[in-house]
Amino acid sequence: MGGACDNINGGGRNQKQRFRFVGVFYILLITVVGTDAAGGLGGPGEQNGKTSSTQRDVESLCLSDPDKCNKKLGSLFNGTINIKDSIKNALIADAVELQKHIDNPVLYKELVKDKRSEEAMRICDEVMDNAVDAVNKSVGELDTFDFNRLSDFVFDLQVWMAATLSDQQTCLDAFEKVDTKASQRMAQILSNSMNLSNNAIDMINSVSELLDDFGHVPSDLDRRPLSDESEKLVVVRRRGADGRIPVRTLDRGASSSAAAAEPTGYPGGPYDTSLLVKYEHHVARHIWFGEERGPKKELKVAGHGLKLNSRVPLALPPQMESWVSRSGLASLQRTSLNKIDTNLVSAFVERWHLETSSFHMPFGEMSITLDDVACLLHLPIRGIFWSPQDVTEELAVELAVDYLGVSQSQAQSHVRSCRGSYYKLEWLYDIFVHHRAASSWAYATRAYLLMLVGSTIFADKTFTLVEARYLLLFRDLDGCSGYSWGAAALVTLYRYLGDASMYSCKQLGGYPTLLQCWIHEYFPTVGKRGENWNPAGNCGLPRAMRWSYRQGVLKVDDLRPILDELTPTDVIWRPFEDHRAWRVFDEICLYRGCLKWGETVVPYLPDRCLRQFGYRQYVPSPPLDCMMATDIDVDWISYHQSVYSNTHILHPQ
Repeated sequence: MGGACDNINGGGRNQKQRFRFVGVFYILLITVVGTDAAGGLGGPGEQNGKTSSTQRDVESLCLSDPDKCNKKLGSLFNGTINIKDSIKNALIADAVELQKHIDNPVLYKELVKDKRSEEAMRICDEVMDNAVDAVNKSVGELDTFDFNRLSDFVFDLQVWMAATLSDQQTCLDAFEKVDTKASQRMAQILSNSMNLSNNAIDMINSVSELLDDFGHVPSDLDRRPLSDESEKLVVVRRRGADGRIPVRTLDRGASSSAAAAEPTGYPGGPYDTSLLVKYEHHVARHIWFGEERGPKKELKVAGHGLKLNSRVPLALPPQMESWVSRSGLASLQRTSLNKIDTNLVSAFVERWHLETSSFHMPFGEMSITLDDVACLLHLPIRGIFWSPQDVTEELAVELAVDYLGVSQSQAQSHVRSCRGSYYKLEWLYDIFVHHRAASSWAYATRAYLLMLVGSTIFADKTFTLVEARYLLLFRDLDGCSGYSWGAAALVTLYRYLGDASMYSCKQLGGYPTLLQCWIHEYFPTVGKRGENWNPAGNCGLPRAMRWSYRQGVLKVDDLRPILDELTPTDVIWRPFEDHRAWRVFDEICLYRGCLKWGETVVPYLPDRCLRQFGYRQYVPSPPLDCMMATDIDVDWISYHQSVYSNTHILHPQ
């Protein structure tokens, strides 16, 4: 740690490094109060016993304990001390005061005796490094503090508090799993510091309200959480005559000469290349320089809607209907669009970034969420992930014999013709028809369900095949309802969107109906759409069935500038509020973590698209590196921990 924080970590550095995260939140608490004191009315205290305006501001903001807060900070501000230095003094003095309580050698020795406690300490050290960096940044910001940038500074504190609160919850969870007296005491210390964090959040909100009262306007609209009023002021970047979006600086307060300087990173793309690490291969980078994917700018997208409509019977036999209904997949029989608007879909794919699992729009990020899947497709989003075994061609043959009721020779011939561990969708349909006629209901149902998912949520870029390993999902027809089919659909689509966003890819797999219907729901002015019924007249059908295909006239070239000029007012942020009678919002949709299906793992980051959940958007934490995740299934089952840490920092729009 550098700067003023060196004073905090003086002697006994190795021991204090173990506990340093505990002081982070108290430091932030004092930062919030001190910052407001600096920016309240900001002058020397009034004489003759009168209460200064600064002290009144401090008292008004320290709602939890005004007397104590005023006594603690009010004396730091007087006419002889520089305000910025006073804030630094407050940071250091109060951190040192807290350090006295946590520098307990007896507690430290007790913790390292227990392996689980030591592991919990290691976890805390790892997750709190970012929090300590945030504190360093807050101290460094004081050196350049300007009253005219007060709103920006307060907003920075909101962002840092959001990240540190999430880290603190992770640390607390690690200690709560350890049953020793020392660990219980450590957990209590962390719990107390969490209360300080929550108080700090309340104080930050009070600062924002105070700024509104004083009519203080932030200097950078792009970084302020959107409200109904601020949405009207969002700056839109439009393409120039050369088809490019003018470059603007990302550094708040940069001079015009700095803005004119050649930026680092990618022209028309990110300046900071540490986030979008795949941007070098992204289609957007090539489009900027006039390089298209090929003669056809749109992707090849296969929608199985027409074939599926011809293959799905009006009614299944009762014996099959029971299994299909209980599987949770019955809704997929009727949700597919007959055709896909490939130009519309391709224009949105160009804005997808796999690192953030989101579309990067001119006004921020948006994504297809678990709630969207639940409402559009009526698939269950709660359930377990699936971890399959490898399926060779030989095993694909055995599975077809055992679970599809075909002969050994027939299975061998078919798998050989597929040149891999696949089954043809048309072949599965023929098996379904054959066994239905023979009243072999289990075989018929497995073939039907495999054909159904292979034509929808598991559609791949071959457009005619489905992976044989998916047959393992339906070995037990009574148990396949336990899977999170909604997560499966989302993981598969995320994966193919990530592939298709790369310049070298020319095809899109996954369920394109899900993507196109999502566009229709959120962007009513983009593309051409047919409407089968008004939401008010819905009888509980999946919302995807509301839409029908209409031949679009706009090409990808036409849609790019339209998307460039979109503003928040062009978006229906919560399109499914009139659908809650059939699909109640599930808090698991706010889970922040990794989703897994098979060997595919993707980040699911609702904190990057909070406006879709009715909350104001703040600057989110860095995306997750799911390639390093090891306990994805456990994290998913204990989703409430992630949701709990997120909901503490959410504010309705």
